[in-house]
Amino acid sequence: MKRKIIIFSGRYLPGYKDGGPLRTLVNVTDALGDEYDFYIVCLDRDHGDTQSYPSIKKDSWNQVGKAKVWYVEPGGFTDDLVLELAQGMDIVYLCSFYDDYGYKTLLLRRRGRIRIPVYVASMGVFAPGALAQKALKKKIFIIGCKLLGLFKGITWSVTSELEAEDMKLVLGRKTKYVIAEDLPRTKVPGRTEPQHDPMRVVFLSRICEHKGLDLAIEAIKAADVNCQFTIYGPVQ
Repeated sequence: MKRKIIIFSGRYLPGYKDGGPLRTLVNVTDALGDEYDFYIVCLDRDHGDTQSYPSIKKDSWNQVGKAKVWYVEPGGFTDDLVLELAQGMDIVYLCSFYDDYGYKTLLLRRRGRIRIPVYVASMGVFAPGALAQKALKKKIFIIGCKLLGLFKGITWSVTSELEAEDMKLVLGRKTKYVIAEDLPRTKVPGRTEPQHDPMRVVFLSRICEHKGLDLAIEAIKAADVNCQFTIYGPVQ
């Protein structure tokens, strides 16, 4: 019998505005969906949208690719819902501890209401650049989580030793973690070799302070090459 993994995330398909984190989940379910049963619980709308996705069933399971997806309205991540959906699962995986689904699940686990293993994705939140944004608010929140013991006994998911080192600087050297590198897409669009100048470069990401767009612009400006630089992504 396949193990059941429930993933709590801010967004999933058909959304796209969250960029890398959402794509990571899609790649995982595409690659491992035949070996594990994935259940994803997320909001019913994309980042910044006021309307829910069309053609979805809310508050019930939808088959999306190799995963079953449960869509909730903003504010719908209640304790009762988390407990209900976690029943019968083998693993809980949280894509954030800042969001309501994250800290509520950790509180339920701390109170003994959730007894199965809980994994939390670091998602780069402990990198110096990420911590520098809204620094005081994040510092207070993390200290509060530590005082409440929300991080005790959980396992963190990171993509590299570098990310693990950033995390351990904040949470302590004995923090338990596993390294799970991002999986590539199972279907990669065909590539064509450039036939003529200018060199064409595309930046595809959320547009925010810690994504390095400013460094990319400066590097291209400094390069001795004719370049067409195109930027795509939601502004945050």
